[in-house]
Amino acid sequence: MWRRSIQCANSLPSRLPLPSIPLIYLLQIFRLLSYSISVSDHKKGDKIRIKRGKFTGERGILWRPHSGKWIVSMPNQDLTILVSTEELTNYSLAARRAWRSMPDRKVGRPAGSKVSDRVSVIFRVDRALWTEFLTAEEAGFVADRTKVINACLRDVLGSSRRLQPKAS
Repeated sequence: MWRRSIQCANSLPSRLPLPSIPLIYLLQIFRLLSYSISVSDHKKGDKIRIKRGKFTGERGILWRPHSGKWIVSMPNQDLTILVSTEELTNYSLAARRAWRSMPDRKVGRPAGSKVSDRVSVIFRVDRALWTEFLTAEEAGFVADRTKVINACLRDVLGSSRRLQPKAS
């Protein structure tokens, strides 16, 4: 066992036994402890996906912690279930971490890349219509969502132009 002399303020040097654990192992332990603490940064309202079990692939919202697990609200099924953190993927937590590590990065693409001149738009669609659209997409009738939506918008704009009175 190694012994080092420790000098304390206003005292004589003393010989205290120090642990024989190399410093690198202690640093690794502290790093693991800090990582395990940051892993549990789940918050109420976070959007998640279930990884294992009866509800694999289903999405839900974290409601509240309970006995080391989370109560998850499953809005598509009007159901609440108890899930351990190992059994879920937390999309909201991933977004928070990405924002912390790269706050200036444009969402979805590395900085500096420009594939086309597009604008990200959010709009609401009736659930039945969206389900029908997804079914058509899965069946292969819709190859590219962006092209379909652009074509629909062009049709609407073309119709509206034809209905406008012409200047004489």
